[in-house]
Amino acid sequence: MNKTKIEWCDFTWNPITGCTNNCFYCYASRIYKRFKRSFAPTFHPEKIFEPEKLKTKSIIFCGSTTDLYDPMVKAIWREEVYKTIKDNDNHIFIVLTKQPQNIPDGEERPSNLWIGLTITNQADWNEKSEIYKRKIKVRRLLNFEPLLEEVYIPYMFADWVIIGGLTKSKRKTDVNWVIRLTERIKDISDVPIYIKDNIGKHIQFRTTDFPKEWMIE
Repeated sequence: MNKTKIEWCDFTWNPITGCTNNCFYCYASRIYKRFKRSFAPTFHPEKIFEPEKLKTKSIIFCGSTTDLYDPMVKAIWREEVYKTIKDNDNHIFIVLTKQPQNIPDGEERPSNLWIGLTITNQADWNEKSEIYKRKIKVRRLLNFEPLLEEVYIPYMFADWVIIGGLTKSKRKTDVNWVIRLTERIKDISDVPIYIKDNIGKHIQFRTTDFPKEWMIE
């Protein structure tokens, strides 16, 4: 478990690593390639109890180097992750996925787990939003990161929104896409929005951290 520079969480925790989605912008796969390590999904049982070491309430990003719903992630691995999350219910755990179609129907999940859907373009929204909405009834998060083109959303169903750009690349996120997306969200909902520093400094909107009142007492 690592203290992280990711603005919207306190720690990253990776009891599972690797992914088969092959996103061109994935920083984790680049790091693994640089060090000639396999990026195939792998379970690390020695890391499964790391959250127990934390004494203060924290927001933990579970799976910053994986997708918990990758088809190569075994259900038994995910069950071990869920058990640790449930046993550490003083923390909030956030998972992000680009593969909502693989979320098992009727799966029992801990109440302190948030599952977020990553949307990078309009096709992602069109193809994945309804699947995600059907499978995730509570604890919803939309993660527009990296925002690769302008995205129009006809409705809002999440409890929190993160918007971020593409970092360390010549291909930049147009700040106008972010402004229009933010304005659209504000028009149709009162959901809090967090705009990451990699684009937020160019925008006058006030952004909202994970609301502390959502932390479990």
